Amino acid sequence: MPKAPMNVEELREVKDRILDIAAGIVMEDGFENLSMRKIGGKMGIAAATLYYYYSNKDELNIAIRKRAGELLYDELLEAYGSGKDLKDRAWLMMKAYLEFGVSRPNYYSIMFDSSAPGHSDYLGTKLEAAAREELESSMRSAELMLTCMKEFARAGYGLPADLELVRITLWSELHGLVSLYNNHLLKELGYPSEKDVIGAARLFYEFILAIYEPGTGPGKRIEVKDD
Repeated sequence: MPKAPMNVEELREVKDRILDIAAGIVMEDGFENLSMRKIGGKMGIAAATLYYYYSNKDELNIAIRKRAGELLYDELLEAYGSGKDLKDRAWLMMKAYLEFGVSRPNYYSIMFDSSAPGHSDYLGTKLEAAAREELESSMRSAELMLTCMKEFARAGYGLPADLELVRITLWSELHGLVSLYNNHLLKELGYPSEKDVIGAARLFYEFILAIYEPGTGPGKRIEVKDD
């Protein structure tokens, strides 16, 4: 008797599993060594079967990046909505970013540390539209961070006028901690646990708050227009 076709949820589960395994291969062996054969071997299925879900590894790459962006955004959004006040909301978002990076190193790696092709590499190709959609999806996390920065400015924190630069500075700090942890360099320095990463970020956050607290910060209060 023929096997019944998969429903939408079952299909999504299979595709997500393919992406999980593919992202792990990219992290361990590099994008250039990703192949349907390797994925199929880890899943215990024929490589040819995978073409039913993804036509080539570039399509896989875009799908991995999109899934990574969606996962990160969902966690940041949940953190943003659960904070009891502005300072708590910002901290929970920072913590969520770090936890995503250390708990999903395969996805984090392909988003930020991998040599896999990015959006600009697909310009002028058949995958340009899909790559643009992936980029827009991934940028939602950056936009949410900027929204939080604007809330701090409206609350009277003396942030520098260039909030984009503030966002890059904050992201660089968080990215650096995740990368040092995932590369095991923090372990070599005697800080082997995820708690150490969280603690370092908390110290940085409290330092920033102390500098830019309303009424005491060195920066000039800036006016932020409503979006």
